[in-house]
Amino acid sequence: MGGLRRRLPVTFAVFVIAGASLAGFPLVTAGFYSKDTLLWAAWASQRGGFWLWLAGLAGAFVTSLYVFRLIFVVFLGQPRRPIDHRPGYRIKVPLVILAVLSIVGGFVEIPAALSGWASSTLT
Repeated sequence: MGGLRRRLPVTFAVFVIAGASLAGFPLVTAGFYSKDTLLWAAWASQRGGFWLWLAGLAGAFVTSLYVFRLIFVVFLGQPRRPIDHRPGYRIKVPLVILAVLSIVGGFVEIPAALSGWASSTLT
């Protein structure tokens, strides 16, 4: 696989958004806030502490490495095989909805201290 960015642009955009969310891209994606909550709970727990927090942080870092390596190899790498089938709207529509929710979920969680629009409108 490789070189799919130009041949499958919707899939590429959705995959980058999903990868950023999975990697916990700061302040924009919902994945950042879920990872932040988990890391904070690991730090603050009576059974947790520094080492559990560090293990969680290392896991998040490794996740970001393999996700973005996957994106670079599959979408930005050298093409190796032709595409036999392109996804139709029945696959694209749910993927786009999930990508939008991944970003919108991040904006909803922006705290009021960072001028989060959702924090002030929901209360």
